[in-house]
Amino acid sequence: MTKILRIGKNEECDKIADRNHPMEIGLMLEKEDEDNSKTDEMMKNNDVEGLKEEKKTKCYKKIIGLGLILTLIKIILSSLSDLLVKKLDNVHPITLLFYRSLAMLSLIFPISIGTNKPPFPADTKPKERFLLVLRGVLGCVGAMAVFYALQHMPLGDQKMIISCRPVLSIISARIFLKEPCGKFEILATLLMMSGVVLVIQPDFIFGTMGLGVERDSEFFLAAILLLASTILTANVSIILRYLRKENIVSIIISRELQYTILTFMVVSIVGLPLATLDTWDKLRVLTMACVTLSCCVLNILALKLEQANKIVLMDRSSAIVVAFTIQIVVFGDYPGLLTCIGVGLAMCAIFLLGVKKIFLSKKPKEDSVPSA
Repeated sequence: MTKILRIGKNEECDKIADRNHPMEIGLMLEKEDEDNSKTDEMMKNNDVEGLKEEKKTKCYKKIIGLGLILTLIKIILSSLSDLLVKKLDNVHPITLLFYRSLAMLSLIFPISIGTNKPPFPADTKPKERFLLVLRGVLGCVGAMAVFYALQHMPLGDQKMIISCRPVLSIISARIFLKEPCGKFEILATLLMMSGVVLVIQPDFIFGTMGLGVERDSEFFLAAILLLASTILTANVSIILRYLRKENIVSIIISRELQYTILTFMVVSIVGLPLATLDTWDKLRVLTMACVTLSCCVLNILALKLEQANKIVLMDRSSAIVVAFTIQIVVFGDYPGLLTCIGVGLAMCAIFLLGVKKIFLSKKPKEDSVPSA
């Protein structure tokens, strides 16, 4: 760099010398030295900044289990959102989802405009747009069922049914993607389905057994709707896997835009009341929107720092534990014996799948031998 500058400056100095301007030659040489010193300083500064950034990234990655810690924080925040939904039992769940989607749109729209990330970018293919719409529709149906179940089911039972989504994803991947399903998957499916049956305790299996557990009048309807929506939304993870290259802002804003439109259509067609919220209820809805956005960001950061298999294992297992803890501490609702057995079976299925995936992800690295 300095040699090129000197060659250019020497040519100019020769021209000036031919014109007999010795003062200008001296000034040119002084400027040349100043320019060279500036370029050297700039290069040194760039090197120092690069080293600082490398040190920051290395220190950031050296924190052991940071991805798992972020996942646990996300689970706690998500449980806070579920708790707010249960507290707002005076508002219909679909109407409440409509309010939350409006609040989410008001928060995400400035980010979308500032980053120039529209809901459906112009460069997306028709197939990808169709998948974005399909993902929004399935997610909205699932969110309606989740909100309805939160208001009519204990928090632990609701989270227990949602946690069987990995098993349902295995079944969907087997049916639609023809992925292999081995003995571990079959055993995990049997354990999870048995756990769900023990938690729901349908009358046609258990009859009128004196279990001493009080149920909401719409408990079984909420459980059936939640289980059906969980089967539908099990395909959402497959769609997101296909759309992993899309920007997260576009994915979030397209989802919330569809949520708002679909919930408004349901509210208008069915004639659900649009409840007037007081100041505290408005703050709760806004808190729900902020918590949902925070959970999305924490989930992305956790997946960047840790393997997806470990994140899923931590997410599903800790979600059940945190949900039952809140159910007992906040609401004083203690689960029955059959429910505890069902939760145990579900936890075994989750750990079985998670440990198998983690082991398989490490196995190729251990088997690989460096070439001489």
